[in-house]
Amino acid sequence: MNRWNEVGVCAALCAALGARGAGAQRPAARDTTRADTARRTPRDSVARNDALHRAIPDSAARDSLVARQLAAVARRPERSIFHQLNLDRLRLREIGLAGGAVFPDQVRSTALYALHADYGEIVPDFRVVFGASYWTSQYTDDAVAGFSQALGRAVGGAPVDSVHVGTVHSADVALTAETRWRPHVFGRGGPGTVLRPWLALGLGAHFINVQNPTLDGTFVARALDGVALGPTTALGLDVAPLRVLRLTGEARYDLFNGARYGSVRVGASYVFEPQLAR
Repeated sequence: MNRWNEVGVCAALCAALGARGAGAQRPAARDTTRADTARRTPRDSVARNDALHRAIPDSAARDSLVARQLAAVARRPERSIFHQLNLDRLRLREIGLAGGAVFPDQVRSTALYALHADYGEIVPDFRVVFGASYWTSQYTDDAVAGFSQALGRAVGGAPVDSVHVGTVHSADVALTAETRWRPHVFGRGGPGTVLRPWLALGLGAHFINVQNPTLDGTFVARALDGVALGPTTALGLDVAPLRVLRLTGEARYDLFNGARYGSVRVGASYVFEPQLAR
């Protein structure tokens, strides 16, 4: 009897333990998902907020960059040569002397003396240069003989030998203003600063004086004397052995009032501001 009592007590204890285990069930799957979602939501929100905060500065940076580019375009100077004119920079940069030979039409070749002043660049690679030159010579014998014949016919068919004009002297003082294109053939700062070819185009005023004892005071002398305007063009080469010294060689051609002559010249210039010379 005692044995059956012990069995009953064990059975009662097992039943009680089984009931307690059944009451402590695990939470359902959906509860676990909700808990995980609840735990992840703050981190996801923080990540989205961080992305939003990063996007705002990026957008502002892009807007600032676009604004700077637009401002730079607005401030950018025009590329047209007329918008690059810089008259304020024009001042005496170089002054020089030159000598050479002139070959006038119907006048004997003779020596020429010239002075030039360089006022610097008006636009990149284009310089403004003023010059003055002087030469004097006499007409060739053929030119004087042809003039004597024409003069004899003009005075009523006088014999050619009876009209003696003699030697006719001619002098020319020319003032020129020109633009020289002097490009940097080898680039700025390189050999191009030592050896520089150039091409010039300008306008010259020629003060012509003709002297002859027979013609002085006549309408012929007045017709030959006077002031004539005409274009001038030149091709030259500059060599700078020193910072303050520039050597120049050029071939020039002048055309005015139906007359024309070519000349070759060699000269030297003193550079006032070598640090600005180009």
